Amino acid sequence: MAILSYLLIGDETDLAQRSTTQARRGQLQVAVKRDGDENPTQVYSELVANRLAQFLGLPVAMGVAAQNISDTTVSRFASLWVADQNTRIFDFTEATPDHEAPAAPIGAYNETGLYWQFKRLCERYPLEAAQLAVFDLWIGNEDRDLNIKGQLEENKEIEPNVLFALDQGNSLFSCGINPKESISKLMSNTFPSFHPMAGMLGAFECGEMVERINAIPDWAMLSAIVFGVQIGSVIPDRQYELYDVLDERRKLLRELVQRVLLTPPRCEK
Repeated sequence: MAILSYLLIGDETDLAQRSTTQARRGQLQVAVKRDGDENPTQVYSELVANRLAQFLGLPVAMGVAAQNISDTTVSRFASLWVADQNTRIFDFTEATPDHEAPAAPIGAYNETGLYWQFKRLCERYPLEAAQLAVFDLWIGNEDRDLNIKGQLEENKEIEPNVLFALDQGNSLFSCGINPKESISKLMSNTFPSFHPMAGMLGAFECGEMVERINAIPDWAMLSAIVFGVQIGSVIPDRQYELYDVLDERRKLLRELVQRVLLTPPRCEK
């Protein structure tokens, strides 16, 4: 799997101060998100999901807290733009269904019409796909079908294999219409009820990811979830509440994985 590289834009320039490492000043392209009326906890949820994903070693585009010097009152999250322009990436975020493709199996999740592309993705990246799917169940992310990119064609001699996920803004405190509903969903063993990779993953790979999540030390979860200061509308007390919920939720992962990811879809006769 290729190391994710991020897109530099513009020219590199000399730093004003002396540098013993020949560092240069540059700019990275980013996708900027901010809290709004429809999603007032998006920035906090993105930050936490990204921190957890990086600790777990998942192929997720990195993101950081960002600040606009002309408006420091609004919380922002900057997702670094992956430099994928020179690779033949299948972009699930913009792809449209192939109407000439065979129909998906009866009962299979195919909301975006990209069933066969997801199947190919899982065949090419069985470990990474399972890791992302189990992580989605843990953080309550229901829109992975719109937020993943990957190289589907075999071409190892020319290009490295590339797969990465992005945009976890509808997870955690944003998986419901407000934090209260989100907490209620995250406490449930029936949420979420679907995933675009359902029925395409191996039990062994999924089980390994469940073990990895359950092995996260308490200090690591705390440092990823609790900032100690208010992020947007999310006060520290709420952050501790989310820590407690995710700590309990990881105990439900085996059941969730079996029900959502590994149980074959019901087929009509």
